[in-house]
Amino acid sequence: MAFQFAFAGDGVQDAGAFLAAFEHHEVSMGKVMDFEKLPLLVATFYGRARDWYESLQPNQQVNYQLLVQQFKAKYIRRRNATEVREELFRLRMSSTTEYNDYEREFSDLWSTWIRLRGGTEAGSKRD
Repeated sequence: MAFQFAFAGDGVQDAGAFLAAFEHHEVSMGKVMDFEKLPLLVATFYGRARDWYESLQPNQQVNYQLLVQQFKAKYIRRRNATEVREELFRLRMSSTTEYNDYEREFSDLWSTWIRLRGGTEAGSKRD
């Protein structure tokens, strides 16, 4: 039986719960080797998560442990509003950056910052 879930990377899904469910399912199906789990995990990515995966360095795409490490850093790492605000301030579009990639990264950071501040764009200053 195949894993029935997909991961969009849009901030709606709980990335930690998704990864835990994926790991549990694969182990229960006898898939314990990294080379077995890698293509199955990649197959669950769509939308922003797929774009993120495709933007990784090749060595991060072919190594399950590195991929999981990058996944956790991107989608699970706990950040506070100040850290996210600083990332927003540092975000720059370069000559090698596609506009859609820049816009997506900005949108992800902005929505994370708003969520960490309490969910309102016009909220009071908290950081």
